[in-house]
Formats: sequence, structure tokens, C-alpha cells
Amino acid sequence: MKKYLSRNVAALVTALFVLLSLPGVIHAAPRLIGISGFSDGPGLYEINPTNAVTTLLFTPSPVSDTPTLGFSPTNGMLYFFGGGYAYRAADPVTGLNDPTKGGYQDTHYMAKIDLVTSNETGIFNADPCPNPDNPANDIGSDGIFLKCYGLPAPFPTFVLPQYRRDSTMTDPTNRLDGPNEYHYAMGAAWSPSENLFYVTDNSSKIFKLTTAGDSTVATLTSGNPRGTAFLTVNGATNLWVGEKTAGGLQGTITEIDTVGETVIGDLLLNIPPTSTNTVKFGGVMGLAQNPDTGVIYAMRAPLSGAGDATGRVRELITINMATGDTTLVGVTPVEINSIVFYTTTTTSPAQTSRCPAAVTTLRSPGPAGYHPTTLTAAPA
Repeated sequence: MKKYLSRNVAALVTALFVLLSLPGVIHAAPRLIGISGFSDGPGLYEINPTNAVTTLLFTPSPVSDTPTLGFSPTNGMLYFFGGGYAYRAADPVTGLNDPTKGGYQDTHYMAKIDLVTSNETGIFNADPCPNPDNPANDIGSDGIFLKCYGLPAPFPTFVLPQYRRDSTMTDPTNRLDGPNEYHYAMGAAWSPSENLFYVTDNSSKIFKLTTAGDSTVATLTSGNPRGTAFLTVNGATNLWVGEKTAGGLQGTITEIDTVGETVIGDLLLNIPPTSTNTVKFGGVMGLAQNPDTGVIYAMRAPLSGAGDATGRVRELITINMATGDTTLVGVTPVEINSIVFYTTTTTSPAQTSRCPAAVTTLRSPGPAGYHPTTLTAAPA
């Protein structure tokens, strides 16, 4: 009996060693991923959930403003959002928009990032590089050359006007907002029931955005949003939205029922007892839940909106959803403004494309009553 058992164990260990040695087969724990803020330029970082130490994984394309991160467990892809609407108002004297100032053009950008291959693919882009208005092609012969951002991709279908503005189009009639056009994607939460993102916007609206880049405005609203995620609390999975700036000693995250289309209520967050940043709570810039442990993490900006280096300080915290008490995990070395948990899945084509057969059955001779052991090879 002992010989048979040792032989069976040896066979299992050998098979596991072979499986774990193959690329894309290790079943890793969920990884906490964040994207750095505009002041640092967008960078994709892995964040250690025990001490907030960050490791740079990938550098996405530059965007004009507000880098935001989302994750789809359906296809195993990260999604990167940046840029936004043409916000520059007309000059009160000339009645025209100034093409030399920011906010003259729409700059909405969405891309997917494959961590397996370290590849970024544009989904839509209102202002890709190179800009047609450049030194080699001075549109209007005015010496004004407009900026560009991101990778080439189709113009977003929901953005108005449905063309790229050049330096001669200074009339405000070229500055429009579509009914399904978000201003800036402040947060992007994956809905497990609808298989799309809920995008919170700085105009207080909430939008539904598919992985193909189709946007529709929802009836829901959220006042001053940033960190956005679907969280499961006490068995109920709902949308939670963190307040970007909070001047008092408590922060706020708001629970929203997207099915009933109602706001359930607010949870007030307390400053972590071990934090040295105690003047005010600040903003909840990122929000994510570990799918294995259920622990809820947030990225706190204690001096959000300060406009200098202090405003870029970020604390990784965990939240007690029953009391609002928070625990400081650590201070991140970079300005992280959006976080997600990246998980592996055997249903993701991108993550399984380099894997062997999903199921391997190991058989070893043994005594009567011994059953073959089935191992599922999960991708990394």
C-alpha cells in the first residue's frame, strides 16, 4: 500500500511540476493593478496588497488627462481610458474658441491592454497621432499645430461633432456634446451581470460602455466621482462610487443599485489611525475588491486637489464595510488614481491561447479503489 501511495504522489508532483513550468499555466492569486496619474504620465503598476510597494509593468500611450483603468474578467483584458470632451468656452471678446489652449478638441481615448503579451490596442480615439494639423501640413497656414494622443483607432461613435477639429474650426458650432458622450471617465466598473463597464463622469452622469466602445447614458447619477467598482457586500453586488474630494474628516463611498436604478446610501469612511495625513480624509481615487478574499481596497488621496506634490500622495487602505473604519496598508511611491484586481480565467481566449489542454487526467497504477486524479490547468 505504501509503495502504491508513494508512486501516486510522485506522479502527481511530477505532473504538477510540468504544468506549472509551462507558460500561462500557473494559477496565480488576483493581482492588484493601478494606473498612475496625469502628473506622472500614465504607467501601469502592480501594487503589493500587503505594503503598497509598486512595480512598473507597462507604459501606455500618453493621454491628455484623467487616466483611468478597468478590467474585464470575461476576456482577461485591462482597459485604459483617457482624455475627454472639448471643454474650452468661447472667448468673451471674439466669440471664438482658441485653438492654442487646452480643451479645444475632443480627446476621448479607449484602449485594451493585454498583460500576457504587453500589448496596447486602440478601440476608439478622437485625437490620434499624428495630428493632420502639423508642421508638414499647416492647416490654415496659421502656425498652429494641434496636439495628438494615443494610438490610431476609429473615431468614437458617441462623440459630437463626428469629425476631428482643426485650428481653423474656431467657431463654437464645432464644439458639441453628444447625448451619450461622457466628459471624462473618472471610474470604470465592470458589471458582471451586464458584461460592460459603468463609467462615472465628472458631469455627474453615469454611462454604460461596452468593450467595443459603444456608449449609452444611464438614468443614474453620481455627484463628484472617482473610484468606481462593483462590490459584493453582505451577499449583494452593487455599484459603489467614491467621492473625489472630501473636505471633512470623513470620506464617502455611495452604493447604487443599477438594477433598481436607485441610490441606496452612503458609507462614511474614517481616516486610518496610523496615517500621518490627518487634516482631512481627502478623496477615494480607486476602489477594488479582491475576488478571492472579499477584502475591499481603496486608493486614498489625503490632499486631493492641492495642486502640488502633496496632492499626489496616495495611501492604499482597506475598508471595513460595516463600520467605515479603514486600515493603512502603505503609501504608494507613485500617484495611483485607479485600481482593479486582475484575475486569470480559463474562459479568456487571450489568457488560454498559450496553454495546453485545459484538463489533464493523471493515471497511476494502484490498488483497487484508487481513482484517477483530474487537474485543471489554469492560465496565468
